[in-house]
Amino acid sequence: CDHMTLIVEFPRKYPVKPRFKGTGRNHEDVTPQPPRASFEGDPLSNRYTLVVRRPTLQHIYTIFWQVPESTAVMRADRFEASDR
Repeated sequence: CDHMTLIVEFPRKYPVKPRFKGTGRNHEDVTPQPPRASFEGDPLSNRYTLVVRRPTLQHIYTIFWQVPESTAVMRADRFEASDR
């Protein structure tokens, strides 16, 4: 595919600082860098968007965040690029 878009929206006053990463088939870090990837946040709507141009097949692209008031638990939404 030409590009992949992953969007996560939180409640408006939910205090969160999400990040993104890419993981390869062998669990190696393959986080795409600009201009191949863009990660933007809208503070008013508390919505974050990851766009990866020409995502690599069988790689996983993840937006992850720390749950407020807890240092032990992480949540994530992810998209796995596949040839389906």
